[in-house]
Amino acid sequence: MEGLAERYIEGEPTAIVSHLFVDGGREGGSERPIQVGGAYSVHYSTFPTAGYIALGHLHAPQEYRTPSGSIVRYSGSILQNGFGEAGQKKSVTIVEFTDEQVHHRDVPLNGGRPLVRIATSSLADLRSRLDALEGDPWIGIDFTLVDGVAPEDLDDIRRSNTSIVDVAFLHDRAPADAAEGAQTLLQLTLDEQFRRYVAETFNEPCDDDLVRLFLELTEEARS
Repeated sequence: MEGLAERYIEGEPTAIVSHLFVDGGREGGSERPIQVGGAYSVHYSTFPTAGYIALGHLHAPQEYRTPSGSIVRYSGSILQNGFGEAGQKKSVTIVEFTDEQVHHRDVPLNGGRPLVRIATSSLADLRSRLDALEGDPWIGIDFTLVDGVAPEDLDDIRRSNTSIVDVAFLHDRAPADAAEGAQTLLQLTLDEQFRRYVAETFNEPCDDDLVRLFLELTEEARS
């Protein structure tokens, strides 16, 4: 870049465009790891002087100034690309060169379907919050399992709302309780562990045919 900067003509508009990770940049949550010349990131002060430095890679809009005063800016992604970007406002950056002066402004983008993530531990609360959603967002759900939840109940909700694209299950258990529960499980036979798993996960007893099938598949996998 420094070599290219030597060709700059005094008084002409100059811009650098690159795809890389600036030290301390704020990630949106869906970026892929990259390397440039063996480095994972660069410091914004290493850029040569230019009127405007436009960068890609980070999905959240953000801006820096080099020691020489050059603008270093990520305009960000034009859509929310993952649930880590839920609620993030998207825009494009318009850059204008007037003689040696550089001005830039953001233009908000309202197209595309936004992302919404709902965290709950209650089917009733989940239904209520889904009904209250405005617009037509893609929906992710973090469901904490406190009481037994039948899989068909969640299946009914997913079938009734085709905008639900991700459901993650979390367990509400203190670390000490989890360690004690793990130790207890280790004292059970494999078929007893499986019966307990089915009972606690699906809130119903496990029948003998299902246990036999599980043991047969386990043995087949081991062999």
